Amino acid sequence: MLERFFMAASHETGFPLGTLRSLEMQRGNGMDQSKTLRCGVRLMTPGTAAVYQFRAATTDRERAAEDLMKVIQQKARDVGRAMSSKYSLPRQFINDLVSDSVSKVWKELDKYDIDKGPFEGWCYQVISNLALDKLRKKPPRQLPVNHETGQEIDFEDPHGKEDSRSDSSMDWGTLGPQIMKIIDNLSVLSVKQKVIFVAISGCYVMVKQKTWGSWLKELKIKPPFPPSNFLQKKTTTDRAKMIADLLSMKWNAVRIDYYRTCQKLREELRHVEP
Repeated sequence: MLERFFMAASHETGFPLGTLRSLEMQRGNGMDQSKTLRCGVRLMTPGTAAVYQFRAATTDRERAAEDLMKVIQQKARDVGRAMSSKYSLPRQFINDLVSDSVSKVWKELDKYDIDKGPFEGWCYQVISNLALDKLRKKPPRQLPVNHETGQEIDFEDPHGKEDSRSDSSMDWGTLGPQIMKIIDNLSVLSVKQKVIFVAISGCYVMVKQKTWGSWLKELKIKPPFPPSNFLQKKTTTDRAKMIADLLSMKWNAVRIDYYRTCQKLREELRHVEP
C-alpha cells in the first residue's frame, strides 16, 4: 500500500520516487510519522517539493516530517474556516471548529485512501461531519430580550427598524438539522415560503440536494439557486432584494414571506425541548 502511495505521489508532485522512499521513517518511530507522510506528500506543490526533497536527501528527516504535518494542519484550518463561513456560523463556533478540525482530521487520517480521491475532498467531508455533529448538540437559540419591556427583540420584523449589525437571521443555521426537520413538517408553509426562508437564512446548504431540486423544479427556478455570491449579502434586506430580483417579485413581499416563516418557526421552537 505504501509503495503504491509513493508511486502516485511521485507522479502527482514530480517528487523523485527514491527521495519519497527515503522519507519513510524507522519502524520504531510509530504510526504518527507514517500518517504525516501519506497525506502530507499528497498536498505538496511543485514549489514546496524542492524544499522537502533537499531536507529528505540530508539527515534532516524529522524537519521534513514536521513540515508535512504543518501542511496537513493548514489544510484542516482552511477547510474548517470555509465550512464555518458556508453555514454563516458565529465567530466562537468558527474558532472552536477550526481548532477541533485539526485534531479530528489527524485522528481520522488512517481512514484516508489516496485511491478514492484528493485529500481536500476527504478532509472537507470529515470536517463537515464534525460541524454537523456540533450543530446537533447545540441547544435552540434563545431570542435576545429587551430588558426594559421584557419582550423578545425581533430583528426580522419588516415593519420595524433593521438592526445595524448583521441580522439575527444568520443564527438560524446554528440550529442545523433541527430547523430543517421543523420546516419539512410544517404543512402550513408553501414551497415558495420554504425556498425563500431557507435561501435568505443561509440554511439551503443543509437541505438535501434531491429535496432542494424538487422545490426549485416545482417553482420553475433554474439552478444554481441562490447564486454562489449570495452569502456575501449580510442583511435580510440585501438578501431579500437579491431573491426578489431572481424570482421577479417585489422585495418587500419576499421579506414579509420570510418574516412570516420566522414567526411560524419560532412558535414551533417554543414547543421543542432543548
